[in-house]
Amino acid sequence: GGHMAAITDLSTLTTAEVTASDLLVIHDISAGSDKKTALFETGSWTPTVSFGGSGTGITYGTQSGAYVRIGTLIYVRFRIVLTSKGSATGAATINNLPYAVASSIGTNLSAGYYSGMASIVDRIVSLMGGASTTFSLYHGGATAAVALTNANFSDTSRIDMAGKYDA
Repeated sequence: GGHMAAITDLSTLTTAEVTASDLLVIHDISAGSDKKTALFETGSWTPTVSFGGSGTGITYGTQSGAYVRIGTLIYVRFRIVLTSKGSATGAATINNLPYAVASSIGTNLSAGYYSGMASIVDRIVSLMGGASTTFSLYHGGATAAVALTNANFSDTSRIDMAGKYDA
């Protein structure tokens, strides 16, 4: 076999030198061969909002989403700014996550900022279900979180959210 460098002989990468195109080499013992995988993946996505599963008449000034995936961990952030909340009614959901949610346990996105909303108590949070790229929006209640509906939105609503989930 060839001579391999000792770990101590290798140079250390700075944070700025690590990019999404870099690959990590993993030795597969059962196959007796080396394989490669991305250290992480970055990308963008386009969030939408629905009321009762419908987006009828909803228009946007901003729909901006970005994510980082490390293994099965997804860190996601987005901003939605409406120019019309449309005519759909019912429970509010955010759609088009970049990867489906594997498990809702310990998962939560929360709003770092919101404006143009009505009757919000405490803060806006998510309820994420498994095997879905859609999640529900909730806000605080005395004994349990309360689902947001079209009534909590206006034609100028803005929500900025971020958090992590497992894919």
